[in-house]
Amino acid sequence: MTQSDLPETLVLRPSRAKWLGAAAVCFLMLSLGIAISFVSFNLGLVLALVGGLGLIVSLSQIANGTSRLELKRDGFSETLFGKTVFHHWSAVSSFTVWGAEQGFQKDEFVGYTIKRNSNPAEPQSTLGDTYGKSAEDLAELMNAFRQRALGQ
Repeated sequence: MTQSDLPETLVLRPSRAKWLGAAAVCFLMLSLGIAISFVSFNLGLVLALVGGLGLIVSLSQIANGTSRLELKRDGFSETLFGKTVFHHWSAVSSFTVWGAEQGFQKDEFVGYTIKRNSNPAEPQSTLGDTYGKSAEDLAELMNAFRQRALGQ
């Protein structure tokens, strides 16, 4: 995407399909926990609690306005669970893809460094979601907004 193609403001929301899938898995865990609690109370309780908490988090991510990423000319704001954090483009480094492997699953995140960080080789922060895009596409979009703002 070229800088001339960028809109003044762009609002991205979490992927509904991803969070509906997570909600379904959490609902199954909750149901399984309740069923198992008749045989093994402690195990059932743990499964039900984890599933229930996961269900709450998943459904809150789907709720309109609870989470979003807003890209503007002067910076970006990320709202997670109702809390908004704003950063000016000049205060952050370029955006890169960072991965974390857990067993057979690899999660990718978009990371950035706030310029006052003492170790620029590691991201100081990551975005809370990829907002329906691949991590690579989101990092490219964020860098395009940043470069436009900084005149690069």
